Amino acid sequence: MDYRLAIPTYNRPSTLENKTLKMLKNYNVEKKIIDLFVEDEHQYDLYKHLLPFVDNLIITNTKGVGQKHNYLRQYYKKKEINYVSIDDDVTKINSLGQDLFNFNQMCRVAFESCALNKMSLWGISKYNNKFFKSNTITKHLKCINGVLHGVYYIPNKPLIKTDFNFHSDLDFCLQSFIQDKGVIVLNYISVDTEYYGDGGIQDQQDVEERKMGEQLELELLKEMYPKLIDVNCDKFKLNWRYGFD
Repeated sequence: MDYRLAIPTYNRPSTLENKTLKMLKNYNVEKKIIDLFVEDEHQYDLYKHLLPFVDNLIITNTKGVGQKHNYLRQYYKKKEINYVSIDDDVTKINSLGQDLFNFNQMCRVAFESCALNKMSLWGISKYNNKFFKSNTITKHLKCINGVLHGVYYIPNKPLIKTDFNFHSDLDFCLQSFIQDKGVIVLNYISVDTEYYGDGGIQDQQDVEERKMGEQLELELLKEMYPKLIDVNCDKFKLNWRYGFD
């Protein structure tokens, strides 16, 4: 099943080149399917030396994670194609019980599961600890790890967009569950990242600003989806039994 691989990136050309792109090459991902998405002309100049290793370098004129993923959804919907989004700091993809990971097989299984269940969003486990993972694919309400996820193109399906930034992945998950009656989760897949390395979203706000933003967005999500999410301080829990009672 055909797909594009989108990498939204900000201020991380070195990490992207030496870690994530190198990892993808080791997983036999062809450069002809890779699209890099950068924020503006300045970011384009930081990344243009990577053009030999990818297919496209695209300026989004957006700011923040939520806006970037809104752009990706609209961009690929117009092209009527499935896409996978991976963050610019992923260094390894872990598959429970497998020493040799196959990226293309993972995407094929995920998109086929979406097609079979008529669901548009798939994702992976939020947990890297093997004790919280399982060799299962589920479709009930479950938060995915936005670092690596895919969107399956379904003609005439309304475009889902978010107004959130810090918890845009959670909002996409909740909206997709409401629209499709489920979200595909590969519970045996997780990732290693360099989240606290140089660059990335944390370059755009300090720690306290980010914490306040995350808490505010959780409270807003609770107001919007009171039956689906419960918030306690800076923690949240999804009602995974919703729709099964």
